[in-house]
Amino acid sequence: MTDPAEDVVSQVKCSVAAEAARKHGELRLRVTGLSMLPAIWPGDIVTVQAREASGLLPGELLLVEDAGRLRLHRLVANHTSHGEDQLITRGDSLAYDDPPIRAAQLLGVVTSIQRGAAGYAPSRRRSRLAWLFSSSSCLGTWVTRAALRLHTLSARKETLDGVS
Repeated sequence: MTDPAEDVVSQVKCSVAAEAARKHGELRLRVTGLSMLPAIWPGDIVTVQAREASGLLPGELLLVEDAGRLRLHRLVANHTSHGEDQLITRGDSLAYDDPPIRAAQLLGVVTSIQRGAAGYAPSRRRSRLAWLFSSSSCLGTWVTRAALRLHTLSARKETLDGVS
């Protein structure tokens, strides 16, 4: 069960981040979720640049505001419904698309990902490895746990190597 006070704090943080993205056209934030594994890991820092929904291409990584939360998922499709642009997104490690969102909820597109000391541009293609994370709830959960454990051990080793 989640603490209502933590929910309020989280929503305020998301609201402040969304406002900063809209005002300044750029935002850097640390990722906390697992839905974009293996492309983006918890602790990665992403840079998001403001963009218009009309020029988006499938496969781009989008940051959107939805119900007081931020969601960073890959664009699956964009279309117009009832005269309004709608975006369909999905996390790489998820089996199903998210509900459609309005173009007004778009905060921007991920232009870079920083993991540790390395930085790189995001790929527009979902990796072949991503299907393991989204294949079935049992296999996906096992693969996710194993991958997170390896990632944690690797990050810990990097930290220790840097201190030597």
